[in-house]
Amino acid sequence: MFGVAVSLGLGSSQIAAGLSELFGWDASTFLKIMILAVLTMVCRLDRGGARQRG
Repeated sequence: MFGVAVSLGLGSSQIAAGLSELFGWDASTFLKIMILAVLTMVCRLDRGGARQRG
């Protein structure tokens, strides 16, 4: 569980830096939190679908 948390944290920083470079967005804390929220939703949806399929 801690490995996943660290991966999400580091990954969100990398994604924010990439978006900042591509689109000129500020790599702020708010952007990183929004990225974490989207990644968390995607993971939860993926896990929920796997549970329903068996």
